[in-house]
Amino acid sequence: MKKLFILLSIVLFASTTFATDFLADALAKAKKENKAVMVIFSGLEWCPPCQMFDRYIIKSEQFKNFAKANLVMLEVDTKRTRKTVVSMDGKDFPQNATYIADVDTLQNKYPHRGVPYAVVVKSDGTLVYEQLGCPRASAQEFIDTLKTKIGK
Repeated sequence: MKKLFILLSIVLFASTTFATDFLADALAKAKKENKAVMVIFSGLEWCPPCQMFDRYIIKSEQFKNFAKANLVMLEVDTKRTRKTVVSMDGKDFPQNATYIADVDTLQNKYPHRGVPYAVVVKSDGTLVYEQLGCPRASAQEFIDTLKTKIGK
């Protein structure tokens, strides 16, 4: 019983103490899968341009297929309550003790004046594309731009 308590204490300490480097996790996955990383900062609950970008481009079947084959999607969504949710390829990161500081670190890496704001980086971390606001393009035109930028 004592050993179990010690083991659980170590596991809980490890899961709540160490920072999550969202970008490093995404870059590692991208490198392993030979993909680029797309980071999207948005406010889907309260931002009409974010909703348009999500609805007409990100959620389109064309973009979903392109992203599945070519991108690791890292989404940073700030809710109305100012709570921020970070997900990679649709799966939310667990919120540990350093979560807010980790979100700030990611936002400081790619400072932006508004949302939606998207950046695309190659698996080595090289910035190849950035977009502020909802693109004035169809999903296919947006995909074609990204293909050119990431060399696919």
